[in-house]
Amino acid sequence: MTDKKKQTGFISEVEALRGVAAFSVVVEHCLLPLSASIEPGLFSGCHGVQPILHWLLHTTFNGRASVMLFFAISGFVLGRQVGTAPILTPSAWCAFTVRRLFRIVPAMWLAILLAYLVAQWRQMPAGANGLTFARTLILQDTSLLPPLWSLNVEMGCSLVFPVLLSCGRRIGLVGNLVLLLALGGLIYRVPWPPWDLRIEFARYLVLFQAGLMAGSWGVALWQTLRPSMRWSLLTFAAVGYGLIPQLWAFSATYAFYADQRNWLPGETLCCFIILVSVIAGTGRRETAWLRTRVAKFLGRISYSLYLFHSIVLSIFYTIYSEHTDWALYHRWPLVMQMVLLAVVTVSSVLLSVAVFEFVERPLTRWGRDIAGWITVHAPENHFSTGVNQPATNLTHRTLSGPSRRPSGADRLRSAPLGKSTGSQRT
Repeated sequence: MTDKKKQTGFISEVEALRGVAAFSVVVEHCLLPLSASIEPGLFSGCHGVQPILHWLLHTTFNGRASVMLFFAISGFVLGRQVGTAPILTPSAWCAFTVRRLFRIVPAMWLAILLAYLVAQWRQMPAGANGLTFARTLILQDTSLLPPLWSLNVEMGCSLVFPVLLSCGRRIGLVGNLVLLLALGGLIYRVPWPPWDLRIEFARYLVLFQAGLMAGSWGVALWQTLRPSMRWSLLTFAAVGYGLIPQLWAFSATYAFYADQRNWLPGETLCCFIILVSVIAGTGRRETAWLRTRVAKFLGRISYSLYLFHSIVLSIFYTIYSEHTDWALYHRWPLVMQMVLLAVVTVSSVLLSVAVFEFVERPLTRWGRDIAGWITVHAPENHFSTGVNQPATNLTHRTLSGPSRRPSGADRLRSAPLGKSTGSQRT
């Protein structure tokens, strides 16, 4: 880790966790298109070891749970980025929005353009035209690129996140728990179905709040538990994380779980526990697997991998379905799915590396620079300091002079919500 990342509070384990979650989405999506002969449920009527292995893969690499973990990680990372700086002033809100737009939109628009070109080649989805493309650019249509539904949630939650963070700073632990429960109530208030992309983000605000609390109160509470209790909670969360959303795979036998509203509260708790354990275990033996080269690499390209893998999958699935020996597939469906997974994974990773290096990284840096310029030239900073200086430079100073700057461990253990700052990619 570079000195700059250490100073800004960057946590490589959290980024790596997001990379593992993104890879889980890739795995599950590659298993779904070819599931006609091998249902992902134990009681689907299929016999033999392949259906069981298929279901276990869906549970271990659970794409639905992974997206929920994305939202919780975003809440934690955004809270660290803002730190203790004012967030509800017009300039601060503008700077925050600029960073989010430059972080999300450029790679997203490139993915939409590529998805549109592929749709014209495949003639799927039917009726995709210029209007569909335009609506997709503003996240009002997800037929060209299904993963965009989660980016719609990210953008919507980002707009109200400053309010969420500002309230959380003022109301203490009990107040934050009440706020968490209130946001949990929105899970059932937002209509389902049909999806209304204008308000769908409200259903997932509870996960952003859980991420915020994980980085402040959650870590402090976790450190008060005995090691045996921590492992028990983490085991419960890991099993529930993969299993709770996956019960839909039992089809009509457990139709109750087909409705996301019925398992989202439990999944929120599991994501909270997993995220807290990773934050509290930073640099320790239990998170060593998140410091491996593979995990770090997946973390760096996680956003591009999540965006572009479905486009790559649609291309190879079209080719795959035209040249597959279906008699062989019906005999060894899981083996054929693993071949598709290997091809899609390698191709998606190569494309994601290129997008990260030439689009995502430079434009994220531009957004950060523009946001910094907005902060430096904010009218409230001129009035309050009398000089052209960003307010964040005064965070750790007193009128009598500079004080000791808190260490990374001090910031992690601090109680106020969103205490430490950081440049974690989100």
